[in-house]
Amino acid sequence: MLTWCDTSSHAKIVAPARASLISEDRPFHIVSMDFVIPLPRTRQGNPALLLLQDHFTGFVIAKAKAEVGELEVAKVFEENVFRRFGAPSLVRHDRDPMFMSEVFQKLPEMISRSQEPR
Repeated sequence: MLTWCDTSSHAKIVAPARASLISEDRPFHIVSMDFVIPLPRTRQGNPALLLLQDHFTGFVIAKAKAEVGELEVAKVFEENVFRRFGAPSLVRHDRDPMFMSEVFQKLPEMISRSQEPR
């Protein structure tokens, strides 16, 4: 795109903003998940940080974890995203697809167990 600058009487080229294929239209529609590993251990002995971020609002959930296995990640996701905000349409991550597949295979079992009467 070409724009004109009145003060300097020059034209300049401005790159248009890139359109995203999937746009956020509500909070927790798209969630990013990332791990910060290794960190200095916390007093509780946790060397890892699991970050979940909502793309619409920028809201971040940070959980210090001792492990970043499939079950631990599924628990954090279920307790902090799914129960509070519902299921997102998209979860972005940079982990191995097989790892994330295991995470999301554990979720239905956890959710059904948590809904059983006690």
